[in-house]
Amino acid sequence: MIVQAISLLDDVDKELNNYVMRAREWYGWHFPELGKIITDNLAFVKAVKLMGNEPFLFLGCLSQIFR
Repeated sequence: MIVQAISLLDDVDKELNNYVMRAREWYGWHFPELGKIITDNLAFVKAVKLMGNEPFLFLGCLSQIFR
């Protein structure tokens, strides 16, 4: 049971990393500089969520991203 739980956590971690890498790739077409500015995965996803399709709002969103 413990071994299965550890295996499940590893699988979830792998899938989350895959989804973040896809999000970085897809959003990179829209705003390629963001991947270089924000290296933390959670902060990157929060930034994309806050900005949506308006990358020029990035500077105004910085305070909300890193809370």
